[in-house]
Amino acid sequence: VATVTMSRFEKDLRGLLPPGKMSGSDFIEKYGAVGQVDELSEVSPEVEYPVADAFEFAVQANFFAGIVLSLLESAPFAEEHNQEKILRQIGEIMLLQHNSYTKIGLGHVLTDSIVQLLMSFGPTKGIYGARSSGGGSGGTIVILCHGTPFY
Repeated sequence: VATVTMSRFEKDLRGLLPPGKMSGSDFIEKYGAVGQVDELSEVSPEVEYPVADAFEFAVQANFFAGIVLSLLESAPFAEEHNQEKILRQIGEIMLLQHNSYTKIGLGHVLTDSIVQLLMSFGPTKGIYGARSSGGGSGGTIVILCHGTPFY
């Protein structure tokens, strides 16, 4: 998934994936168990999975990570007067990913509340972005902060 571009996903792959949700038992029957490919993942037969949305999330995450890396490594970021704008853009990308994480069923009301609380401080308090992370294995929050402490 990490090598699939967003344009290729839209053009060539989205239509090959089941729309909506697919039961774990149907997924296992059609594609087999995922444990051999990803030992951290498990498909439960009784669970409904948003296969296309989950694939799209992974493609988007890779795309957004490339954008963020480019922004941070860019010459303009080295100039202090550009940092605020770039940090705000990266923060927006983080929030988009947080919402996508929730959309595919990996979010949780508590992590949503923490992200919302952090974002209520905003850039004036040094908080530019926040998102859930952790591969579905727990409630990890990633925070983009800079400058003034928010406490």
